[in-house]
Amino acid sequence: MPVSVGIICNKAAGHDEHPAPRGGKFLWEQLHALSKLGADSIYVAMFDEIDEGTAIFKVTSAPPTQGHFVGYDGLPSDWYLRLVGEGGRLLKQHLSVPAEIPIQP
Repeated sequence: MPVSVGIICNKAAGHDEHPAPRGGKFLWEQLHALSKLGADSIYVAMFDEIDEGTAIFKVTSAPPTQGHFVGYDGLPSDWYLRLVGEGGRLLKQHLSVPAEIPIQP
């Protein structure tokens, strides 16, 4: 099942909104829902789409000041990789993915 961190639509829509990522909550809600459906694997959509703000690979929370960049709002640079790793581990082991994120940043 595909999952995504969401999208930061400020580039496409011309305004500064960050509707979906919410520190990983949007991604984790998808993993939780898939767990309830009995999924045992995931496909992570948008691994490297940094221009849309949907990348899960490591990025900085202190981007360059030239231009308009969005970081992870102070979260660790590998936060989304860790979330996907934890969710994937639980699904592969056929364990329930809890509603709340069980790991700390």
